[in-house]
Amino acid sequence: EGWCTIFNALSNTPQSKIASWDLSPLPRRKSEMTPKVTKSLLAYLAATSSLTSLRLGGNTLKDKGVTSICKALQSNKQTKLASLDMNSNGITLTGAKSVAAMLTAIASLASLRLYYNGLKDRGT
Repeated sequence: EGWCTIFNALSNTPQSKIASWDLSPLPRRKSEMTPKVTKSLLAYLAATSSLTSLRLGGNTLKDKGVTSICKALQSNKQTKLASLDMNSNGITLTGAKSVAAMLTAIASLASLRLYYNGLKDRGT
């Protein structure tokens, strides 16, 4: 797949200067975030130090995908991510806990979009 080729190449290119990715699907189009693409994206997120903005809205990542993304970002001690959009991804309380853990670990994050996930006022 094309996305896998791109993310795999970037994972092995620490000098990459890419600062922003918009991976939200076009309206009325199916998400291209397959498990294989997500795996390649995770490797990239764990390695990149230049990314400041990531838009993943509308990819139906669910709790499993969101948790994996949060863990990859947390593992990257050099992340400069300032803006993260994960709206419309089917996040429940389980995914919200992963997002909360990520927020405590990433000091650079200044903007987080989580609307249309059905998150309620529950939480511990």
